[in-house]
Amino acid sequence: MGNGINELPEKTKLRQFGKFNLDPQKKILWRGEKAVSLPLKAVEILCVLTEHHGDLVTKDEILRSVWKATFVEESNLTNNISQLRKTFKSFGEENFIETIPRRGYRFVGEIADIVEREEVVFERRLVSRAYIEEFPEVHDKLPQLPRRATRRLGFMQLGFACAIAVILTAGLLTAWNWRSGGGNAANPDVRSIAVLPLKSFDSSDGNEQLRFQIMDALITKFGNAKGLLVRPTSAVIEFSKSDESSLEIGKKLQVDSILEGRIQQQGEQLRINFQLVSVKDGAQIWSEQFSGKAGQILDFQDVISTKLLTKLSLPLSPSQLKTFQKRTTENVDAYQEYLQGRYVSSSQSPSRKERLALARRSFEKAVELDPGFALAFASLSITVSMQSISEYIPRKEGRELAKMLAEKAYGLDPELAEANAALGFAMRDEPDQTVPEKFYLRAIELNPNYPNSYRWLFFVYTERGEIAKGIETLEAGIKLDPTNYSLVSEQVFAYQAADRCDKSLELLPEAIRLSGGNADGKNNVEAVTYSVCGLNELALPILERIWKEDTFENPSSSLLSQLGYSYAKIGNREKALEFAKMIEESNSLVYEKATPVYLALGEDKRVFRLLEAMTAKAPQRWSRLKYDLRLASLRDDARFIALNDRMTAKGN
Repeated sequence: MGNGINELPEKTKLRQFGKFNLDPQKKILWRGEKAVSLPLKAVEILCVLTEHHGDLVTKDEILRSVWKATFVEESNLTNNISQLRKTFKSFGEENFIETIPRRGYRFVGEIADIVEREEVVFERRLVSRAYIEEFPEVHDKLPQLPRRATRRLGFMQLGFACAIAVILTAGLLTAWNWRSGGGNAANPDVRSIAVLPLKSFDSSDGNEQLRFQIMDALITKFGNAKGLLVRPTSAVIEFSKSDESSLEIGKKLQVDSILEGRIQQQGEQLRINFQLVSVKDGAQIWSEQFSGKAGQILDFQDVISTKLLTKLSLPLSPSQLKTFQKRTTENVDAYQEYLQGRYVSSSQSPSRKERLALARRSFEKAVELDPGFALAFASLSITVSMQSISEYIPRKEGRELAKMLAEKAYGLDPELAEANAALGFAMRDEPDQTVPEKFYLRAIELNPNYPNSYRWLFFVYTERGEIAKGIETLEAGIKLDPTNYSLVSEQVFAYQAADRCDKSLELLPEAIRLSGGNADGKNNVEAVTYSVCGLNELALPILERIWKEDTFENPSSSLLSQLGYSYAKIGNREKALEFAKMIEESNSLVYEKATPVYLALGEDKRVFRLLEAMTAKAPQRWSRLKYDLRLASLRDDARFIALNDRMTAKGN
């Protein structure tokens, strides 16, 4: 076999300007007989500019020509232009490249075409091969943590000449990192971060969904970085329409840094300015501008998150880095459907039932487009579980489907936190509660920034009677997401179960504050807490006000139950029986809602008749009823224990 020289074209055409010769075919810039050490992309940019010498070439035209379909930051272009100018200056040449403000660049040097024999070019090309091929231009790649093994191998293969190239490359990386961070050193104090909802440069831009998707994608990506506490989407979404400053929001979220961004969209082209700011003093830690296509959200999240991770210098092990860099799908359309599902489920409207149905459809489309998309399968499983719990779909069928979907997610990626959490949640009614517990603990180990795992694990400990352990788990979740109403309200109820009404009442104001516009949630946590803690004189005014304002044709059975229970507790037997009768006449959840009222009236025989009827006619309600704190006095009753054992054995 030959050495390949004869297979190359015999001659090549060079572009000559000043004392330089540019080979656009081989992407090499020569000065005399020596190749000029330049990043590959810088040479490619020079090829584009010289091809259109004398004419304006816009930034977008250069980006499309040099980087083609690849996502890239605009700073890559400006950095390479700067590198070219410095190179020309270092050789005492004039500046051949003119900047057209806000538009692009123009090559202004005189160009002459010359023809040279390929053999001569090839001999000279060997000298520069190590620079161009073995050590590609750093601006063209995502920032990476050091890869010592790779560099050591390169040294062994290429010897001393390549060692010099390594040193040059390291110098470029150092300069690049300094420039990308605005000259700031990595900030070791950044250990918690909130990615705020993106804003638009154009106040008339209504693309809220796209801004949410980019924010949510980044939160998901950052969540896989061990050593960095990341506020979940549920914590930051409420600030999407807030007029508060980013620093005020950061203080409320109790983080030491915030990542905020502004987005501009022109057709399919996106430009996003990001900055990381210290909550403590408002100082800018890092900032950068990124550009790409609207459909390149996977590339956006990869390059932005990896660059920021490099800036923060987080200590990641090789396995942690691998997890962080892993993509859950390569199918952009599938990922868009997944993010659409996330967007719908995080919205405040329409109704919960409709939101779950819409989210489910999006997740189903995502897994149809990519049958290997584990994260979408996990989200679909959790959505189906939620539908089943709320009885928007048949409970048993929903539970079986959710388990099947979670097993699919786990089979595709057992190292995915959401897959473990989904499988645990789908198995929440297993007689052996160590099964879901195992998956929740594994989910927390894989991604400590996923808040659902903490709440669901709390329910496991509560069912086992390990209230103190449950409270500890909730507190870990609240540390992650201090604005999460569900976690804080569960904490209020948990202290009631622990017979610590003093602590429950202490936490109640925060739960009420976090309930925000959720009037049902506020009334529920407030009235239940007062009732369980024996403050029915405080509970009744709240309940009576709701009763008077209730305009529904069929009153809520939960409201009727609370009213009857509170009247019974203050000794108003007549009123209590009135509401108990209304519950029975409504025939809506009669067993679950009437039982606490009759128990408070001391009618034990009636209570157990209702419970026996419930096991036969509405067994699916049992798992809810046994957690009702108003029935706490029954938990040591042998009859209740026997019923619970029977229902647990049946999987209820």
